[in-house]
Amino acid sequence: MKTFKSIIMLALICITNLVSGQDTIYVSHNKTTAIEFPARIANPINAGHHLIAAIKGDNVLTVKAAKGFLPSQISITMEDGKNYHFPVDFSYGRAGRFYRLASNQETETPDASSKAPEEEISSKLAAGRVRNVVSSDRKSRVKAELGQISVLGNTLFYKLKIENHSSINYDLDFVRFYVRDLKTAKRTVTQEREIHPTQAIGVSQNTITAGGSGLYVFGFDKFPLAKGQALFTEIYEKNGARNLYLKVTARENVSAQLIKE
Repeated sequence: MKTFKSIIMLALICITNLVSGQDTIYVSHNKTTAIEFPARIANPINAGHHLIAAIKGDNVLTVKAAKGFLPSQISITMEDGKNYHFPVDFSYGRAGRFYRLASNQETETPDASSKAPEEEISSKLAAGRVRNVVSSDRKSRVKAELGQISVLGNTLFYKLKIENHSSINYDLDFVRFYVRDLKTAKRTVTQEREIHPTQAIGVSQNTITAGGSGLYVFGFDKFPLAKGQALFTEIYEKNGARNLYLKVTARENVSAQLIKE
């Protein structure tokens, strides 16, 4: 009951956001995001393993990012049979808001058989090999390679391969992307601009067995890299120290290969 009251207080002290069934919901590890629906929520909630979700009262859903969060989607069914689908992304600044769904909001169930061009490209890239390696890092017989960067319209694609040449399984915790100046002597939060993928292929493979490998494709809305800046990729091992770091410069980013439809 106290938790639900805190959600109501959150609604009073924050600007209430009207959200549609396709808007992105932002979460973080230390802030609770709440969504108020116009009808009673039916159990269970399909939130996946990247989110911590709970129902407060009859129609308020609270969500936080679980450890190792990656962009995903949450699906909620009302007792009246309506379905809502929300993309979920990570943001320290935009998490912790109270969203209110309009009572007249029309809902629709996406056709799983049809894919956007970007999704099809991601799947094709994930099926191929890593070519023209842009950046690589190796630690304790675990190697990460970032292949040729590709672009289609306003979407940039980054193909990542992780090879485990050790005798110990590599459990992937999370992958983080951010832009930072190359000449920055000391890293601080204010000197970094975190970049969040709009889609990710292959992320369900959290464990790379001994002698095995994993292929991942991340899609991003195009973003600028000024001269002297770079996109950094950090790959963290769960409960381990074999963390890997990759870097893409502005020159490499602007040389992305054009994908012809």
